[in-house]
Amino acid sequence: MTDKKNADLTPEESQTPKSSESGQEAPNQEAKLDAENKAEEPDAAKKPAGVNAKKESQDFFEKIHQKSPRQDSHQPSSKNDGDEQKEDYSDILTEDPELLQTKLKRYENDHKQKHNEYNILTENIGILIDSIHDDRRSGLQKDKDSKQRAEFEQQKESINKDIEKLENNIHLIKDKLAKVETLKSKIPGYKGEVTELTKEDENISANSLFVENKPIKNTVLYVATFFPDLNPHDFDRVVSFLLEEQTTTVMVKSQITTEHGEIRLIEAPKEKPLTEIWQESQHDQVLDNCYLNSVYLEDLSQIQIIDFNFLSLRDKLKKYFKKKLSLYLSKQFNRSRFLIFSLSIKVAINAIYLSVDMAISSPSAYGEDWLFEIIVGFTEKANYNIDNDSESEPEPQLNRLLAEITPEKRSSFVFNRVSSLIVEMLDYSQLQDVVKNFFEKLMLVKRYDAVLGIVKRLRSAPQFDELYWIKQLLDRGDEKIRSDAYKFLYSQLEQNSSCIYELLDTIKAWLPERDRTPKTYSQSNQYALRLLVEYCSETIRDLDFKDYGCWPSKYPLFAPLHGSSIESKLETLVTWIFHPGLNYILKYIFDTNTTQFIGFLVAEWFTILWGLEKKEPEQEASEVADNLIRQIILNTNRSQQKELVEFWTTLTDNLLDETEFYGESEDKKLRKESLRRRNLVKQLKKQFKAFQKNIPVAK
Repeated sequence: MTDKKNADLTPEESQTPKSSESGQEAPNQEAKLDAENKAEEPDAAKKPAGVNAKKESQDFFEKIHQKSPRQDSHQPSSKNDGDEQKEDYSDILTEDPELLQTKLKRYENDHKQKHNEYNILTENIGILIDSIHDDRRSGLQKDKDSKQRAEFEQQKESINKDIEKLENNIHLIKDKLAKVETLKSKIPGYKGEVTELTKEDENISANSLFVENKPIKNTVLYVATFFPDLNPHDFDRVVSFLLEEQTTTVMVKSQITTEHGEIRLIEAPKEKPLTEIWQESQHDQVLDNCYLNSVYLEDLSQIQIIDFNFLSLRDKLKKYFKKKLSLYLSKQFNRSRFLIFSLSIKVAINAIYLSVDMAISSPSAYGEDWLFEIIVGFTEKANYNIDNDSESEPEPQLNRLLAEITPEKRSSFVFNRVSSLIVEMLDYSQLQDVVKNFFEKLMLVKRYDAVLGIVKRLRSAPQFDELYWIKQLLDRGDEKIRSDAYKFLYSQLEQNSSCIYELLDTIKAWLPERDRTPKTYSQSNQYALRLLVEYCSETIRDLDFKDYGCWPSKYPLFAPLHGSSIESKLETLVTWIFHPGLNYILKYIFDTNTTQFIGFLVAEWFTILWGLEKKEPEQEASEVADNLIRQIILNTNRSQQKELVEFWTTLTDNLLDETEFYGESEDKKLRKESLRRRNLVKQLKKQFKAFQKNIPVAK
């Protein structure tokens, strides 16, 4: 997973001005919120196989890892070309060293495991190479060993890419940790005016700052500790949010008139909301008592944040809260967790990091339950008007946050933010079961819409198996959700053409056993059979005739064919389209039988590879065509092969009639095309028969 940086949640939600380097002004918040309200989830194809789904707007969690435009005030301005260049620390200003160390350890363990897998595959490939060159082994066994070797080579290539990504992540985290140490040793005052740690800093203890009967001061300290780098407006709103519904007893003076007409002053106890006291207080004085002040980041047009005077105070307080004030921390988190739904980007990011931190410390207490309650309680009614003054809901504070979102967008907003939190959770192995349990709970109460809504937003998240949950929705969902899940699955093939065979290899496992009767097929069995049939038909229909014969091919199923993995990929196609269950599925899709469909499909594939111009195909294209024929013969019996040849014979006769028809109509272009197609089908049949003589018959 990419390293986390202080970044915008979504382009629409951004409130932070762009860096002056961009030369552009950030749009105002009104325009951004309006853009967010117009954002739609990706539309599924209106018919099962066809129309390209709209690409969903970039999700909050995809942006959370991108670098914020914020720069530290110690960075030299681009105008001072003569000044000595200083190192850029802007990417680690808000990182938690403890979380970085945890992530580094996990990446290093994964790296070691991947290396072991790579070495084992290398040894197995060596054994297969020796076997292939062993003259004592049969040709059929050598063919099997060759296919196995190709699969292992493909796995090695994939593992090697994983190793490169892990090495890159390890390097980035180590670089960040080194920068953290540099900040501590060389730039202790990088956010404030303090340039060195003083005796005053050393003498300040967290215990002396936190006073039990000072709820406002304690809340300010909590916010400054766990919600760093907030501007004064956001800081004030978070403190007020956490103080809501809390009161304290104050003595209020009032005048009374005695029986004798005398006016006296008396004091009486009265409950007063803490939010009122906070708003009436001198904020600067409260901040000063907490060793907090306003810091201006000059490089970003005087952006102002609230921060501690001394760098060590946040670490001291964080440890103190966790070790000595666990109950207080839990109570505050029960409210502050809802701030992941704040419209403020900074507030939401900090709430997400805090939620992950709490879940790591106690997965059972801060795991899937509260997320489940939010989804069930606040997305079913997401399109209803929410009354700001209503206290009837179980979580009125969340109501107040969601009330800022237009009714028609609330469900999508909640799904976006929950997805962003899950992305962070998935980065820690100890929380992956928490995520799985969360989805399973939603499935049990039939909140299939929520599962699909979140899965769509997690499709590019590492460590998340989106296809597993799509399969669950197909098998366990209602008719509508099955249709929506299938459309999303189909759109994934369309949008991921470069890795389409990786997707197909996973979905291929959903196919029913070849000896099962259609009556026993599960829903995912049927949809898996249907998927490739419709995808092949649609992609052929959409391919422009001028792209026939091009190499590298522009046909989605041929474009990725290169290197040692060609045979295994073609085998995936062939075994899929020759699955016995296809005849059952074709009855519901096309008015044709299996032999006609496959015969036409293979003939068109052959034509795409050779091209409609009268010339020899590219060598690699010709090799793919030969491999395709070879895989068909290896994976079919003589009866199936005979039916194919008979179909191609009939097809050549039909194309001859078509050629003569266009000749009489004097349409030279169509006549030429029909003639070329007829010759290619004849060529296909000729090569097919030649291969039959040299390849063993499949059982």
